Amino acid sequence: MISARLTAALWAFFLLSTQLTHGQDYYDEDYLDSTDSPIVDVTLPPSSVDLNTDTPVPTRAPDPSLQLCSRDRTLAGCPKTWSDAAAKLYGLMNKVRLDNVVVITDYTSIKDELERLRKVFRKLKAMARFTNERVFSPAAIPIQDPSKAVLLYTPENLVGGRYDDCQAAYKSGSSKTGVYLIRPRDAPYDIRGYCDNGWTVIQRRFDGNVKFYRPWAHYLSGFGNYSTEFWLGLESIYHLTQQEEYTLRIDMQGYSGKWYFIVYPAFSLGAERTYYELSIGNMTVGSIEDALTESNGFGFTTMDKDNDGWYKHNCARHYFGAWWSNNCGSDLNRRLCKTSGHGCMEWAGIQMQKSLIRIKPSSAIQPDDLLPGA
Repeated sequence: MISARLTAALWAFFLLSTQLTHGQDYYDEDYLDSTDSPIVDVTLPPSSVDLNTDTPVPTRAPDPSLQLCSRDRTLAGCPKTWSDAAAKLYGLMNKVRLDNVVVITDYTSIKDELERLRKVFRKLKAMARFTNERVFSPAAIPIQDPSKAVLLYTPENLVGGRYDDCQAAYKSGSSKTGVYLIRPRDAPYDIRGYCDNGWTVIQRRFDGNVKFYRPWAHYLSGFGNYSTEFWLGLESIYHLTQQEEYTLRIDMQGYSGKWYFIVYPAFSLGAERTYYELSIGNMTVGSIEDALTESNGFGFTTMDKDNDGWYKHNCARHYFGAWWSNNCGSDLNRRLCKTSGHGCMEWAGIQMQKSLIRIKPSSAIQPDDLLPGA
């Protein structure tokens, strides 16, 4: 549509410029013979010498009105057909300009929409990759727990029904350790939670088979395999901890073989807009130095999202981990290193080889939950 209008505009411009040029200098004789031309009294083509004689051929003086017209940009002194043609030309040119503005505006809108869709696609792709990675083994596989081996149950044989959290499942009489379908009260979706005697496991590591140096999207949605190592997901942890007050328990094993544990009350995460800001109470009990309180109030940091207290660098990227960090101290999502080195999983300066992070409603905490190996 635009190309047709542009062609018409250029053709009208060509006709008008031809008339103006002829009006100023001379008209082609064939053009003067045309019945379409309203001009009858115009200058003849100038000729200074007759080829047969040396006598100059007289020429007619230029029409002053035509010379005035050719110099008048408003075409006020021009014949009506000229001004009409010019008006039509300007109209077509203006229409082309307006259409181009519309096209440019539409192009910008389409470009913005495409960029938005690309972002949505990237997020969906990350979630799809996370779903594909959650391959549940049909076999019961022993897990390295501080005190006992626990078993994994496949999603085809989920234990019990749907519960607010693992403690609700445990209270209902479902005491088996395994994968449960839970739905926090304010969550828009179900969560497959790994439950252990009322505790909801949010992280487990023991052999290094699952890569934990990952981007923000993976930590948001969760990743890994419930039969081996996994991270539940920041969004799921957020919804769980919004129901009531939760207690956080962390069990770790150093390379010396010694197990450590530490317990924090009042554990919760903020919403995504706060970058899942950490909120915890003072350490309740433990066999290792506190290394988390210093990060209270900080958002979660990953390789591609820096929310730590190190203003010069990104702690997660520098140490190959992901954590709530004030000064790049402890991080249980770093690499599992068989020997000491840079960027290894550690807590309070002690390099760890295994970790188990769990949460339970504080109202359900029993004395046994605060003992080593619980």
